Parts: sequence; structure tokens; C-alpha cells
Amino acid sequence: MRERKCIVTGQLLPETSLVRFVTDEHGTVMPDVRAKAPGRGVWVSATRELVEQAIKSKGFARGLKSPAQAPDDLADQVTRQLRKLCLDLLGLARRSGQLVGGFEKVRSAVRTQKPGWLIHAEDGAKDGRHKILALCRGLWDEVPLVGCFDSQTLGITLGREQVGHVLMNSGAIATRLGLQLGRLSGFTPVVPLHWDKMMVETFQRE
Repeated sequence: MRERKCIVTGQLLPETSLVRFVTDEHGTVMPDVRAKAPGRGVWVSATRELVEQAIKSKGFARGLKSPAQAPDDLADQVTRQLRKLCLDLLGLARRSGQLVGGFEKVRSAVRTQKPGWLIHAEDGAKDGRHKILALCRGLWDEVPLVGCFDSQTLGITLGREQVGHVLMNSGAIATRLGLQLGRLSGFTPVVPLHWDKMMVETFQRE
């Protein structure tokens, strides 16, 4: 894994722990979470605090060696791009047959295999979520959990109207999702803060 230097802290970190930024044709800083945009780029550790610090300290202009202007909502732009990247990976897993959705299908799958990820809609029914998590707790020692997408968004990703419960199999796509969720967690909680702490803490990945 290649390492890059954070322009705020000066630390050398794996690319998967940072976010790349470039400028558009108008000199406005924009996130490049897939690190594919052409031209000179700079890297910032994947946290809202450090992105906002880079804005306040004019770190982008120094790092890009140009009069780059960073918008105040830059961290929110990063959040939206990372959410989209995670949803794209869910779509890839669905097309690859690595994803099942719906309460009964997820509960059945949990009984036969350890999930790579459990994804519950943030606005889904508490009862269904608790039943699946309780089943997992009785069968598996650790199951990584996600709850930062609503049921309509998950439904669109899975080609349905709404989906409250999703299971992703272990494998390469699940590993990639974990890396992107790790970055996303620096900008927004990936498990809602209002969810039952006693039920959730068993499943959150360190």
C-alpha cells in the first residue's frame, strides 16, 4: 500500500487513511476520493477536523502551490463522495452475488455463514435489527455493522423500493468496503448514535 503525507500533520500514512484533493479549472479545491483525477493533488488524513483545519490554515494553497480556494463545505463534499463510493461497492457486491437483502433472507444467511458486513437501514425497524443482531451474537464472535444509509437509499442500490436489512459476504469487496467505511467514519458516524449501545457495541469493528 502506497503512503502519502498529510499536509496538516506531516504524517506518512497509507492512501486508504487519507483523502486526495485537487483543484478544478477555476482553482476551487475539490475532493478526489477515488484518487483518479489528473493533475497535482494533496492529501489530508480522513477526518472532518483535519480537513477543516487545512481550510483555516490555507494548507491547500501551500500544498498545491497555487491560490487554491477551499469551500467551507469541503468536508461535507468528502462525506457525500465517500457515501457514494460505499454504495457503489454495495451495488458491485449485489451484481457479483455477494449481497442479500430483506429480513428473512438475511436471517437465513446469518445461520449458514459469518457476514462480511451487516448493513441495517438507519430508519429501519428496531425490532428486526435487534432480532438479527441477537442471532449473530449467538453464532459469531464479531460481525462488522453499518447503519448510515436509509432504507430508500439501500433499496435503490439493490434495485428495490426499500430495504431495511442487508448482508454482504466476506471477501474482496467486503474488504474494500471496510476501507472506505473507515474513511467515512472520520466524517460521519457509520452506526447511528441513537442505536441501542448495548446491542451495537458487540458488533462494531475496532
